[in-house]
Amino acid sequence: AFVVRGLTRDLVRLVGAARRIGSGERGVRSGLAREDELGDLSSAFDTMASDLDGAIRELRESEEKFRQVSASAQDGIVVIDRQGTITQWNAAAEKIFGYTQAEVLGREMHALLAPVRYHAAYQQGLSGFAQSGAGPVVGRTLEFAALRRDGSEFPIELSISAVQIGGQWHAIGSSRDSSVRERRRREREQYFKFFMLYLGARPLYAAPT
Repeated sequence: AFVVRGLTRDLVRLVGAARRIGSGERGVRSGLAREDELGDLSSAFDTMASDLDGAIRELRESEEKFRQVSASAQDGIVVIDRQGTITQWNAAAEKIFGYTQAEVLGREMHALLAPVRYHAAYQQGLSGFAQSGAGPVVGRTLEFAALRRDGSEFPIELSISAVQIGGQWHAIGSSRDSSVRERRRREREQYFKFFMLYLGARPLYAAPT
């Protein structure tokens, strides 16, 4: 009876440790020291728990590095999950679109940032992307219209790549406001036209006297 009670106690302890890990607690170990099959199971459990802790630590370090890089990036960096929900939003994106990070995290990106005329194509492309990480815009740089916080529409240059996080596909979008480039192009054209008109109104060289 004593042996059975001890075995039952250790089984309950092992199950409790597994439940703690399942609830998100880290650094959990069974702490059992037995020289039998339950001891082998406990040892395997502790090895698995240690490997899981290491994998989670590496993932968090990678996420922190990504946040640091995206925070200093000049382009707007937006990450969405397989449902199209925004999970990352950097400072440059705040400047481009006018939303703070707190306002957009957890919201559906295209409903927030894309004109209605793009919504049907987006829904069609998202379902395929969630399964394979592929799509007609992945790996390309394209120009789209987007919406600012005030509802105004403007052109953006957007590059999209796919990455797996936790076994699920996520999309990383790098965007820049191409209206600035377009404005500078028009300014250069206006300057060139003015310059040509200026030359047309004056002789190219002084006539000899």
